[in-house]
Amino acid sequence: MPNFPKTIVLTLSLLFYFGGTYAQKNIIKGRLFAFPGRVKVYSLGIGYERMIAENKSIQVLFNRMGYDFRDTDGSANTFKSIVLEYRYYFGRNSKTDLNKSAFLGLFTELASNDYAPSPEIDRTQKYLLSEEQFVLSPGLLIGKNIKVSEACFFDIYFGTKYHFISQKLVYLENNEKTTERSNHQNIGIRIGLNFAYRIN
Repeated sequence: MPNFPKTIVLTLSLLFYFGGTYAQKNIIKGRLFAFPGRVKVYSLGIGYERMIAENKSIQVLFNRMGYDFRDTDGSANTFKSIVLEYRYYFGRNSKTDLNKSAFLGLFTELASNDYAPSPEIDRTQKYLLSEEQFVLSPGLLIGKNIKVSEACFFDIYFGTKYHFISQKLVYLENNEKTTERSNHQNIGIRIGLNFAYRIN
């Protein structure tokens, strides 16, 4: 499992180090989406992007998303991730207006996933008590900035990633726990929308 606090400090240190050779161009971005109440679905994130050249940047994005349906007899799942990304801006706006430029991104995502079963599950049979995953996902994306003002824009992107998954499943049967561990890979997608604010 990733040590998120240490990873955050190290990542921010590297961003400031590599960004020091270029004029100060910093971007704060994030999102907040939630349905409160008995059915809880949410997605929140915060990120920092630093320009390292006229049309290149490096950034870090911290995400937390999931759902909790246990109040309605469902299950719960929490997904946390840190995404490190290198971006290349291209097109006619890449050197004149970053707020409406297209971009390509190379990224690596470090993620953890935690599952909790429904409280109404049949506990007289063998059932999944908990699931933990650590996922390393390199990938490639394409996106576009949608200009709102001189300082603000929406950051929209879509891409693909390859998951390397380490998984731990804990089952309970007759008050005895059994653990199953596995490693596997699969292909996934990354899609997102963030609101961004430029600090020059």
